[in-house]
Amino acid sequence: MHPLIISKKILLPLIIVGLLMTLIGSYMKLSHYSSGFLPNNVLIGIGLALCLFVWVFAVSDAVRNKIKNPWMWFVAFLFFGSIASLIYLLNRDSIIINREVKRAPFE
Repeated sequence: MHPLIISKKILLPLIIVGLLMTLIGSYMKLSHYSSGFLPNNVLIGIGLALCLFVWVFAVSDAVRNKIKNPWMWFVAFLFFGSIASLIYLLNRDSIIINREVKRAPFE
């Protein structure tokens, strides 16, 4: 099992903040609320950039490791990118197939 390039402790908050920023920015845009400090388009853009950043690392980790149901995960990454990345990172240890073979100690 290859380790993550960036720690899960960093990637999980990034994707949660990215999803929240995207949802809040979308709500602001739909309700025609305008803020002078942080316009809703900038909020959506930053949120999507954070989600894309985490998505790239989650997909690269899934490619480098042997995972259970690889086609299901790649379809999920393609169509439900941010949510699939969040679920993958939360359940990463149970999704990756451990290839280490335990050998009997020499006597």
